[in-house]
Amino acid sequence: MKSSGMTVAQYAKSRGVAPRAIEEQIEKGNIRLRKGRIDPRQADNAYAPSRSMISGRDDPGQRSARSKIAVTRGTLAQEREQLQALGARYGRHDDALELAHSRADEVTSGLRALAKDDPLFARFVELVLDDLGDLRAQSTADVERC
Repeated sequence: MKSSGMTVAQYAKSRGVAPRAIEEQIEKGNIRLRKGRIDPRQADNAYAPSRSMISGRDDPGQRSARSKIAVTRGTLAQEREQLQALGARYGRHDDALELAHSRADEVTSGLRALAKDDPLFARFVELVLDDLGDLRAQSTADVERC
């Protein structure tokens, strides 16, 4: 499986800068690595304003603000992608709660159904269920903890 993103050398070459300049941006936290590789979109958003500061085109305060905005945009885009990936991997919270509750109900009703014709076993099942406690509440707590 091919890894997404670019190496430091690839990114530096594609942008016409020295790899050390990119490494400095990584050290400053402006460019972030993901699994040892650079996301070009995040890096461009974070690094491009820094490069334009060298040319001295406009007010330093405006350049600083634009740079911070660009870094924040790049970071937000990266975080949004991570959140979407996690959502796709783990599913929605409401779906997890519904599944946990239905499984808790299945266990409870399944045990009671097994014991419906045997009073002694039915008493045993009720003692077990009392000992287990509220399975729905426990399943809710488990989902919240995850």
